[in-house]
Amino acid sequence: MNPTVSRCLSLDGAAPKVRAAMLGLIEENLRVLADALALRDWNFVVSPEPCAPQFNAQIEPVFGRKLATLRVRADFLCLTPHQQRHSLTHELLHCHLAPTQAVAREVLPKRALGTFTVNLEYGVDGLADAVAPLLPLP
Repeated sequence: MNPTVSRCLSLDGAAPKVRAAMLGLIEENLRVLADALALRDWNFVVSPEPCAPQFNAQIEPVFGRKLATLRVRADFLCLTPHQQRHSLTHELLHCHLAPTQAVAREVLPKRALGTFTVNLEYGVDGLADAVAPLLPLP
């Protein structure tokens, strides 16, 4: 067992002040990355509720507004700094593509929307692979 992982902080079960500090760290890093990705005019909320466990993070842009809510997995701060940066970069890139995704949801049939969404994820992840290494680590 990796001793680093076993001693990392998780949002689950953390005391309220510790949890707030952890979310604050994530929010500060998110803001730095968002500014670097030309999302300076966006507002972000880091939810205290974790995302689905199969994801490192999930972002939900609000339709028609430059506002999004980010959820991270409970043990997000246990990820390496490189993994944290990549995950946040990936999610932030979704904000640039949110209008396109909204149109796709409106006009594509369900089967085509599934294919579109998978391909969008591949594209966003490829962009995150290229861009994240150019951004600061947490």
